[in-house]
Amino acid sequence: MVSQLAKYEEYRNKLCPNAITLSLFLSTGGEPLRLRNLEYSFTVIRQCLLPEGKLEWNRRPPRLYDLRHSFTSHTILRWVKEGVDVNHRINSLSTYLGHVKPSDTYWYLTGTPELLALATEKFENYAGRIGTPEAHV
Repeated sequence: MVSQLAKYEEYRNKLCPNAITLSLFLSTGGEPLRLRNLEYSFTVIRQCLLPEGKLEWNRRPPRLYDLRHSFTSHTILRWVKEGVDVNHRINSLSTYLGHVKPSDTYWYLTGTPELLALATEKFENYAGRIGTPEAHV
C-alpha cells in the first residue's frame, strides 16, 4: 500500500509541481480535494453503476464511506490470510483511518461474513487446543 501511495505522490507531483498544500489528494488544479467535490463525483459514478434502464437503486445506493469500509475489511482479511498478527498491526491501521482506539477499527469486522468466518475458525482451532491434554501440561 505504501508503495502505491508513493507512486501516486510521484505522479501527482509531476502533474502539480507547484501545489502549495500538505494534502495527499489534489484536484487537477493542484488544490486539496473538497468533500462536496468528492461526493458529487461519486454521485455521477454511482449513476453510471446503475443497471441499464434503471433510474434509481432498489436498495441503499453505494456511498463514498463504503470504500473506507471495503478498504479496512480487505486489509484485515489479507492480513489474516497472510498469517499476519492483526492485533499487532491494528494500531497502525487505526491511526491511518484516524480512529482514536483500535476498537473503532475492529467494528469494521462485524459486517463482513468472510472475516467473521475466519475469526470463528481461528477461535474454534484455539478452543480445540485448550481441550487437549497437552494444553494442561
